[in-house]
Amino acid sequence: MNRTVKVTSISDTHGLHRSVDIEKTDILLFAGDAMTSGYDYNNLLDFLDWFSSRPAKHKIMIAGNHCRYLENYPEKFEAIMLDYPSVVYLKDSFTIVEGLKIYGTPHSKVFFNWAFNSSEAKLEELFDMIPMDTHILLSHAPQWGVLDELVDGKNVGEVTLHRIIKKMPNLKLHVFGHIHNSFGMIKPDKQHISINASQVDEEYNITNFPITVKIKIDDNNAR
Repeated sequence: MNRTVKVTSISDTHGLHRSVDIEKTDILLFAGDAMTSGYDYNNLLDFLDWFSSRPAKHKIMIAGNHCRYLENYPEKFEAIMLDYPSVVYLKDSFTIVEGLKIYGTPHSKVFFNWAFNSSEAKLEELFDMIPMDTHILLSHAPQWGVLDELVDGKNVGEVTLHRIIKKMPNLKLHVFGHIHNSFGMIKPDKQHISINASQVDEEYNITNFPITVKIKIDDNNAR
């Protein structure tokens, strides 16, 4: 049986989430950087209150480099999440919803000692954990060369992630943020969709919008 799943993507709200309008959807993905400085507990709770109440059947999120609280206090964050059973938090892990395997990873290259920053060698180890049968990849960082340009045109995406994605035969959608300047959606290999879902611009103003796509699923041929 063929069916269609509606997937909405956002990222990088940086404390301005209540200015983002989410329409009813099947799966709502958040690709990290809900916080401002990353230390404000109330900032985090306000985001979770908002995100958990959005009109989505499934709500899935990862952290980003501004989410220092999540990196520094993982046990406290795990306890907080008990109050938000409708939200799935992924950290180098996956969930399966609507027949889709969704894997989430928050890591990016070292940049002024922000959260979830790792050396290139460590990133290779972390990204090698991504299952090859993943349908939707949710990462904070973009892969190199795909919606990863700074204002000056420099590509700053992850080279190791690019290598991994090229080997993923089942990938339908890659959602990320981090590079505010490169908001948008393309099909880099004419097969899977890549979305930079950053909601803010380089000046941290909400200028962008949620991106929704429809993914076709053949339950008789599910891989």
